[in-house]
Amino acid sequence: MVLTGEHFLQEGLISNDQLTQAITKQRELDNKESLARILVQMGFISERDRVRCLGKVWGVPFADINEVMPQAEALELLSPQNARKFKALPIERHGNRVIVAMVNPLDIFAIDEIRLITGLDVEPMIVIEEDLYGALQQYYRSEGEVLAGVQGRGGQAGRRVWPADCADRARASDQRRDARQLGRQVPRRAPGVGGAVDAFGARAASGAGAR
Repeated sequence: MVLTGEHFLQEGLISNDQLTQAITKQRELDNKESLARILVQMGFISERDRVRCLGKVWGVPFADINEVMPQAEALELLSPQNARKFKALPIERHGNRVIVAMVNPLDIFAIDEIRLITGLDVEPMIVIEEDLYGALQQYYRSEGEVLAGVQGRGGQAGRRVWPADCADRARASDQRRDARQLGRQVPRRAPGVGGAVDAFGARAASGAGAR
């Protein structure tokens, strides 16, 4: 799904007049720039608004990386090189899942690589690109100082940033895994609960144009 001006209207972020101005500007640029980015350039919305709404359209939670303290054990899952390569920051580990802030949470190839490297299921969250780069510089200063940013702040554990539906899915997955190990079954959760970041393949086709 593509992020349109209607989404910003529904969020109450812009007026009809501002939307008209942005559409006019987009036509002047021969539609070479997305309407969302034009709204940012014109000062009608912030980059945070754009990314947050994009995540809502894609069904991916938004992570404010400036307000989070990643877990040390999560940061250890990716090397500085891979974190920069995938434009991703592991935030929190829960059982057999890891929450990862990503610039492009629809990049199924990056998600698959992270899954192979960590051996964990990946729950992506969308993040502002500039904020992510700042966080990577803070927490991955060098190969020899992977956790420098965390250790410099007392090594405290990260504050939970993932939404309840992600946590519910993780707990349900853990219960099913434990049930298999004990030789019993735990009923699966009813359809419709969570599902915020499923079907990446279906969304990937529209990911590039929407951004």
